[in-house]
Amino acid sequence: MLGPEFEVLASWPVLIVAGVLLVVEIVADKVPAVDHVWDTIHTFIRTPGAMVVIGIMMQGEHLTWQVIAILVAGGVSFVAHSGKATTRAASTKTTAATANAVVSGVEDVFVILGSLLAAFYPVLLGALVLVILILAALFGPKLFRSARINWAVATNFIRHLWVKFRRWINREWQPREKGVRLPAALEDLALAEEPVAAARVLEGPYGRRRFAHLVLWRDRLALSVRRLVKPKVLNYYYKELGEVYVGENTLLDRLYFAARGREYVISFFKGRQPTAGRAAELIGAGRAKP
Repeated sequence: MLGPEFEVLASWPVLIVAGVLLVVEIVADKVPAVDHVWDTIHTFIRTPGAMVVIGIMMQGEHLTWQVIAILVAGGVSFVAHSGKATTRAASTKTTAATANAVVSGVEDVFVILGSLLAAFYPVLLGALVLVILILAALFGPKLFRSARINWAVATNFIRHLWVKFRRWINREWQPREKGVRLPAALEDLALAEEPVAAARVLEGPYGRRRFAHLVLWRDRLALSVRRLVKPKVLNYYYKELGEVYVGENTLLDRLYFAARGREYVISFFKGRQPTAGRAAELIGAGRAKP
């Protein structure tokens, strides 16, 4: 039985709203692209919601224990949400989103099992949560980076859809391109010779991706990636590049190339300039120079 502080959850308005949101969650979580946007929105819902619920449950307890419980609930919720969003992004990348519905179904099964454990075997569930927290401490930085990347990809995709919608309404409308603010490591290079284009991109395959800045000139490119603390700038002339080709999916356009014995995957945010195709054209023109 729930305590009197939870009687509001049994009221019809709350039950109706919860039922509608459940249906929306089940449907949205199984639609490719929509599931990423849905996860991004819920970054600001699930964690605060867990903290509010545990705060209600801890009413009457000592303030110290209330604060500890709220912080732990927020941390566990964020880890669970980040893990879910990261798993979904990995499924989109590796299976071209064809397995997302299956992954969502497996997640639903785990939710049901977790609810049963909470009701009948809370000690076992607590032990599993402790193991998850230990793993989160070990892999937390990667989860946090993945959450930032998923947020950036989703928000840029929303802007991309908005641009397409505006152009569908008014063919003459053009979005105002925002300049890319370059890191200090690239400022001197950009001032010395005006670049053709610059973009904030993702560098590296999934699991090792990180934010980077790409600057394109007529004869070379510069890639600035943060390594530990200090950014590192890599310069490549187009004549050094090999196996340059473009790959596309719903959310990202990717530019693949090899240089100096290393292979690169540069993911361009959808709807941003330059695109992977434009970068490939510049590289092709640069490689054609004598």
